[in-house]
Amino acid sequence: QNYTMSNGRVKLHVIEVANFKSYKGHQTIGPFRDFTAIIGPNGAGKSNVMDSISFVLCVDTLRLRGRQIRDLVHEFGSTQTGPIQCYVQLTFIDEDNNEIVFRRSIKSDYQSTEYFLNGDIVPEVEYIEALNEIGIFPESTNFLVFQGKIQAVCSKSGREITEIIETISGSGKLKKKYEKYKRLVQKCRETYLFQHNKKKGIDAEKRQYREQKKEAEAYNDLLDKLKEFTVRYFLVQLWFIKKDMEKLQEEKAGYQDEVVDLESKRRNLIDEVAENKQLYETQYRKVLRLDESIKEQFKVLEGMRPSLVKALEEVKHLESKKIQITQTAQELQTNLDQSNEKLAELEDRLQSVVLEKQLIEEEEDEEVVTLTPEMQEKYNNLKETAGLQTSEQHKELSKLERAIGLSKEHLEALQSQKDEFSSRRKELSDKIVEEENVLAKGREAADLTENDLNKHTEELDEIKSKKQESKSRQNELTENIRVIQKKLQDVKADFEISVRKKKFAASIERLKSLYPGVHGCVKELAIPKQSNYKDAITVAISKHMDSIIVQDEKTAEDCIQYLKDHRIGTATFIPLDSIRSSPVDESLRTLGKKVHLVIDVIRYDRVYQKAMEYICGSTLVCKTLDTAREIAFGGRKRRRVVTRDGELINKSGLMSGGRTQEGLEKRVRKWDEKQISLWRQEKEESMQELTAIGHLLQSSAKEQMLAEKIETLMTKKKALDYDLGLASKKIETISSEINTIDRQLEKLNPQIEELEASLSNIQEQANDIKAYILNVEEEIFSEFSAELGIDNFRAYEERVEASTRSKRERLLQINIQITRDKNFIEYDRKRASEFSRRVDEVNAQIEELDANLEDIRKVSAKRKAESKAESDKHKKLQKKRKELQDKANGSDVELKKNKKLIEVVDRNLAVSLKGRTNAENQQDQLRARRHQIYKSCAREEVILPFRNGYEVDDVDPEDEEELLQLMREEDNVRVKFKSVQSTIKEGFNTSMERESVLERYMERIEHMNSELDKMAPNLKAIDRLEEADQKSKSINSEYENATELSVTALEKLEHIQAKRQRLFNHAFRHIESEVDVIYKQLTRGLGTAYLTTDNLEEPYLHGVTYNPMPPNKSFGAIHNLSGGEKAIAALALIFAINSYKPSPFFVLDEVDDSLDPVNVSALSRYLQQKSVEDTQIVLISLTELSFSKADALLGVYVHVEESCSKTLSLDLTQFL
Repeated sequence: QNYTMSNGRVKLHVIEVANFKSYKGHQTIGPFRDFTAIIGPNGAGKSNVMDSISFVLCVDTLRLRGRQIRDLVHEFGSTQTGPIQCYVQLTFIDEDNNEIVFRRSIKSDYQSTEYFLNGDIVPEVEYIEALNEIGIFPESTNFLVFQGKIQAVCSKSGREITEIIETISGSGKLKKKYEKYKRLVQKCRETYLFQHNKKKGIDAEKRQYREQKKEAEAYNDLLDKLKEFTVRYFLVQLWFIKKDMEKLQEEKAGYQDEVVDLESKRRNLIDEVAENKQLYETQYRKVLRLDESIKEQFKVLEGMRPSLVKALEEVKHLESKKIQITQTAQELQTNLDQSNEKLAELEDRLQSVVLEKQLIEEEEDEEVVTLTPEMQEKYNNLKETAGLQTSEQHKELSKLERAIGLSKEHLEALQSQKDEFSSRRKELSDKIVEEENVLAKGREAADLTENDLNKHTEELDEIKSKKQESKSRQNELTENIRVIQKKLQDVKADFEISVRKKKFAASIERLKSLYPGVHGCVKELAIPKQSNYKDAITVAISKHMDSIIVQDEKTAEDCIQYLKDHRIGTATFIPLDSIRSSPVDESLRTLGKKVHLVIDVIRYDRVYQKAMEYICGSTLVCKTLDTAREIAFGGRKRRRVVTRDGELINKSGLMSGGRTQEGLEKRVRKWDEKQISLWRQEKEESMQELTAIGHLLQSSAKEQMLAEKIETLMTKKKALDYDLGLASKKIETISSEINTIDRQLEKLNPQIEELEASLSNIQEQANDIKAYILNVEEEIFSEFSAELGIDNFRAYEERVEASTRSKRERLLQINIQITRDKNFIEYDRKRASEFSRRVDEVNAQIEELDANLEDIRKVSAKRKAESKAESDKHKKLQKKRKELQDKANGSDVELKKNKKLIEVVDRNLAVSLKGRTNAENQQDQLRARRHQIYKSCAREEVILPFRNGYEVDDVDPEDEEELLQLMREEDNVRVKFKSVQSTIKEGFNTSMERESVLERYMERIEHMNSELDKMAPNLKAIDRLEEADQKSKSINSEYENATELSVTALEKLEHIQAKRQRLFNHAFRHIESEVDVIYKQLTRGLGTAYLTTDNLEEPYLHGVTYNPMPPNKSFGAIHNLSGGEKAIAALALIFAINSYKPSPFFVLDEVDDSLDPVNVSALSRYLQQKSVEDTQIVLISLTELSFSKADALLGVYVHVEESCSKTLSLDLTQFL
């Protein structure tokens, strides 16, 4: 990012400080103009403004009058209670008011700072790059003139001025490279001279060795002939040995073929035994698996019985339930038939009553007098007159009579309904008594069933608890067997111990019990201290692992005799009283932490110290093969060393190793044989107990019987509970209906009483109205009655009324009867409908029971068939088990037969092995002779023509077994017999002939040796000449390399030198031209100043002299000038240096304190002109002539109450 303003020039606008030096809290200093003067009393904090600018622009802290960063924090360590925020922020602007904000803040640890650019945290490098882009270079401080720096500039040496120019020009950055390549050129020059001298010396040495080479070649020719003849002498001996070895090898091969055949036959028999055993075990496992299958099948068969019994019980229960429901259906059908008959009778009776009502309505009264039309008309008129007079009474009477009729009908209906409810209640009460008797009997049967169920459940739980304990123990044993099997697999012991090993181990235990002096096998008495040493210890003491440690020789002899008598085998015995052992070399314990004696990594009882020293000797154990080689061959005496991985280095140099060597893994497992034996014993005991528990778990007849009984009782209990539920529900339903009837009766009785009272009251009102109407009618009909000849017209009407009333009453009775019959019919219809609904429900239940019964019968039949099928499977499995058991017994017989055949083969094999052993012993004797020849050749430095580059060691191993192993390995060494004469190869079969040939060879060898003794050449001349030739080639190559490096280094130095000189001269010429101009401006054109270098070719290596000449003074040294003259000269130089890479502003701290008014005026004019042209000026001054030319004043004062510095600003441009 480019931080340069759009017009190329930036100005300092304001400074913001927070708790910086004498400034407390947050303060803003400024704004700054083109020429700003900072004024104030001494000690007010004017210089701290310059320090703040220096701090934010990354000037070194030491220049800010502080030893460390925390010294810049206001009142640090005095009374603050928490972290103090301290920072300085500079804001630059251009004429378009574009801003760049630089901020440097002290972190809370007061030991480091962080940098902000336009509000963002940036790295210091990026921060300084941004400053460089606007013309500020903190490393040169070309924009700052500190208080007192003027005098320092005047006192600077020429070399110091050179460093300033190097810094400002950038040539100083090449200083390190320049010095580096300069040193490199010097070093290459020295190397070149050294190699040149070496080349001259080697050429003289080569001339001397050429003369001595001729004498040595004659001596070597004779020596080669002697060696060739000596080689033939040894080759003849080796040829004779080779022929004898081949003859013995043929004999051995014959025995070996017999051994191979017998071993092959034995392996076949062993394989057959293994196959028979595997077959037996496979068949036995199949028998066991069949036992499990039979057991599971039995469980399945037994598990099916409860479901079958349950199905049969359900069939029985459903059939019983069907009988009960059928009886209920018959009873309901009978009630329905009776209800239908009664309903038919009521309907017939209703029909006859209706017919009777019709007849009554149609009949006429013959006793009533018939009126003539005139009398009838008169009667009607009178009746109308009476009606008009009593119309209101008639209306009221008619209303009352209608009310009486309705009340009587309603009362009759309520009475009839009450009778029906009472009858139904009595019927339901009788029924509920019957159901309660049934419920009591059912509860008694359910209690008995519950007691039996609880009793059998407790017995079954007890059996299951015992069975669960057995299962838990079975799981424990199974887990224990699994853990033991895992341990055996971890030690790779999942194999069967041979009968021979078992017999031998038992024999050792027998020997321990017979002879108290028998301590045990080495592998039992000595245990590796750490498992990572097992391989090493096994290899180191491999031949003694099965040796038996005894107390004395007598015990050893008795044990050997016992083994012979019982034909057990052979064993090695180590008697503690007579065994000879060499003490351990104590110096071997100081070879290092990673090297140990084998005897030190074995844990054993100190009683067996002598035996362990004999077994282990001074054998060492270390971690790696490289360390083993170093120990074995690095000292004056060779050592026997074994690595932790089992790689062995014998004293002879013979090495062996690898996990497959001689069955190393098998031998390592011997350490665990005792523990493995204990694990196997524990496994067998667990297997026996597991088998016993398995038989116990299989015997579950009583458990099955109890389970069947419980299942039957639970089925029965469910049926009883269902019946009890039905009975309880039925009683609840009947009781609910009785309660409903009682509530209806409670409602009916008050209604009937109220209706009877109301009817009586209405009848009284009707009688009163009738009496009134009668009186009125008698008065109106008195004349009419006389005409008719009747005493009273009321009597006439009463007769008519009686006839009508009788008819009406008869009709009323008939209507009541019709209403009652209808109610009865309605009630009986509802009852019949209820009976019909219940009959339908019961029939549906019967149908559902029939369906369920059919399903249960099918399930029962299916389960019977499944039970029979499982029973047939069980019988087949038992039959198959018997067949497998017979096969397993046959395999066992075959196994025993093959074991006997193995014993016969073992006897024949022993005879063949003995013959082979004799041949091997004779071969070992020949190997010893051959080995002595090899050793003689090694001592006499005779090189035999080996085909495979075999190297002979003239030191034999201390251990006999290792020596024998070494000699046998030499069978693989192939010798070239080409130089042996054919006559010797074909003849010389007798020992006399062979000795004659060998004597002739010895005579010739002795003659050659005497000739060689007479000669005394420098035998190393040839080698030295070759070495000199090689050395000469190397020196010539080094000489050429030194020349090339010197040229290359000089070229690089010249390139850096030219670049550095160019940068320095460019800056020097600019400053040289500017310093005179500036000095003239400061001295009103009367002074002169110039710069000179002490070295024109490389000016940066020497000083630069500054020569100012004030007005009216001759040339002289700068230190002879007055204080004011020095100040003007120093300012001119500072301004000139700054002009090379001008900064946007210039800060001067009291640079005018030593100037007189004339010079102060000249300086202020120059600063004013400079501020107008290209540079912003900030001047700290106490001189009025200086700050009077400023555009703005910045006053600094001490705030007494807050004890800190404060600032005020004044813009002077407004006063111009």
